[in-house]
Amino acid sequence: MKALGQLVKWDEGELLSHFEYPLPLAEALVRAGSAHAGQIGERLAELGRSFAHDVLNLAAIAGRLLWCEGVSPNRWRSHDLVSVSVDVEAYFVMLQTACDIMAGAISLLAAKRNQAPSESFHSLNQWARKNPARLLAPFRIVAQNLPWFNEINGVRTKLVHRGGSVWIYTDRVKFQWGVHGTGRTPSQRKRSKSNGDLLDSLGRLTRKMLSFSAKLADAVTTARGNVDGERLVLSGVCVPALDHLLRIYKPPIKSESLLFSARCLLASGSYVSASVLQYPNGHWWKFLMRMCRDFARAPDFLSVPVSVAGRVDDCRFVFADGTELYGILAYDHFATDEYGSNDDWVRNVLRAVGQLQTTHNLRRFVVVARTGKPIETFPESSIPVVVESDPLAGARRAFYAVRKRDYGLRFV
Repeated sequence: MKALGQLVKWDEGELLSHFEYPLPLAEALVRAGSAHAGQIGERLAELGRSFAHDVLNLAAIAGRLLWCEGVSPNRWRSHDLVSVSVDVEAYFVMLQTACDIMAGAISLLAAKRNQAPSESFHSLNQWARKNPARLLAPFRIVAQNLPWFNEINGVRTKLVHRGGSVWIYTDRVKFQWGVHGTGRTPSQRKRSKSNGDLLDSLGRLTRKMLSFSAKLADAVTTARGNVDGERLVLSGVCVPALDHLLRIYKPPIKSESLLFSARCLLASGSYVSASVLQYPNGHWWKFLMRMCRDFARAPDFLSVPVSVAGRVDDCRFVFADGTELYGILAYDHFATDEYGSNDDWVRNVLRAVGQLQTTHNLRRFVVVARTGKPIETFPESSIPVVVESDPLAGARRAFYAVRKRDYGLRFV
């Protein structure tokens, strides 16, 4: 993760982390802007960065919605649905704003100056359908019926200009939603028809919008030529929520695992912290879910430091078994060997173990890493070490290490 939230340079030979997301339109507009002097160049770059900003805002809202739905199996807090409704309204406003930015780019590049509407995607779409020949050929993708945009525009207009409101329905497994006008009574609300699964709907509309933006990026490249320049991607702590919503999300089904997941989300405190553990299906979240099943309960304590590195480093889990408490320290990479090289890292880990022991009075510990040189015990102590690339195997080994072994502790 190179930034807390912005468009950043990316080298093509570099692998993207789950905190980074390619956005072709933003890149195409910024690169086209940098290649052309004057007001047009400045405006193209401005539109590109504005589009990236709106998509980052969508990611931030998506993260809050995913977290709120994710924790709902573990608690009943009906007043939280008010905040969910506000976030849904903001999401539709931001979707439309992103579309309006695309209208500005099309107006600037595809038609004569001041000929095509530039502030409203809805106005541009209506104008383009009547006047397709006035647009350069690559941009005529806007001169057609766009059901996905009609849906976004219809919801946003009802909410912003018609006094409508978002109603959220939950069975403590998933959110459903509806948009309704003013003057409806609670009994009418109970009888009203749902628009379907909330996050499924938002994901579908966002995919459609981004798919159109990718086609627009191709049109920009065709119209302005294959302009050389920096490769750019979105980077930030909220970006994983975008990939989660667009590619991974499926409406949840009631299960024991869903309850464990809800309790771990609550313990993590936010979607951002959970995303460091690669929620909902990455290595460390699978590790954590397996530990929950083995202990038959969620962790009593969970600490996930968030840093620009975007790595799991000094994550701390505490599980209980009866009256005994067990500690796990998790790292993406085990940065030493049996000879204790990398002394600073060794001291930092032992200090973390001491802090965890002081705070929770733990009976046993284990240090777990995804990569690194496998060794039996941590340097300068007899704390067991598990280095395992398979999250389920790593969890089983860690569970055995804290439940079956007795050892003394030495702190530095």
